[in-house]
Amino acid sequence: MKIPAEEWVGDYPRTIESCETVWGLTQNGESILFDEAFDWVKPKNLTKPEHIERYLNHLNERVESFVADDGYIYITVQWRSGDMVYDPMYLKFKYADLSEGEPFFIQAQDKWNNTHISVNSIGMDSWKVTKDRQRKRVKDVEQSEDLTLLMDKLMQGLTLTPQEFAKLKGGVRNNSLEYYSAYVAKWIGDRKPRWAINLSKYYRQPKHRAGLMIFQPQKNKVQQKVKVNLLNWDFLLV
Repeated sequence: MKIPAEEWVGDYPRTIESCETVWGLTQNGESILFDEAFDWVKPKNLTKPEHIERYLNHLNERVESFVADDGYIYITVQWRSGDMVYDPMYLKFKYADLSEGEPFFIQAQDKWNNTHISVNSIGMDSWKVTKDRQRKRVKDVEQSEDLTLLMDKLMQGLTLTPQEFAKLKGGVRNNSLEYYSAYVAKWIGDRKPRWAINLSKYYRQPKHRAGLMIFQPQKNKVQQKVKVNLLNWDFLLV
């Protein structure tokens, strides 16, 4: 299944695009900041472990309200560090694949030991759109399966061998051709991720969380899902 972002040519948009432009999602709604979507006010700066724990609990108790009609949760990330604003990346996760009682948002570390706010994507259909820095895909020309596998390996944060890196880097750029600007990683079916997908290590202050957005379906009212384990109820929506 192709998505609109796979057909982007020229420059990868630095400004954040709508879910319809990226994914072809036609449902009414909009992508809004995490703090606005989840009505998060205090503490503004997540300076202590207990602050972060409360924040993740707050998100996890409400995240089910953001499931679109197609069953996916759509997240947009644009990293911000100091005066630097990075290219946006777009993700979607099939919420029904999440094991019952498991948190959607967790903390996880990357290979440099930075702690991120992450999605517990193990076993979930997961898609990711990022800027294609290799620029290997040529318009109307199929990319080889070998290159696709190497790019997926790179996107997972795994290390390439010198031979694999040379193969990925190889080839001469032909300036007369049109190159696609977005890389789309599809972790679906038997390739569902076996790891958490990191969103950002920049989320502990409001100005950093301004780089985290989630699609809110227009018809959905945000509800809190509380674990109660009372009588026949495991959870209660309030």
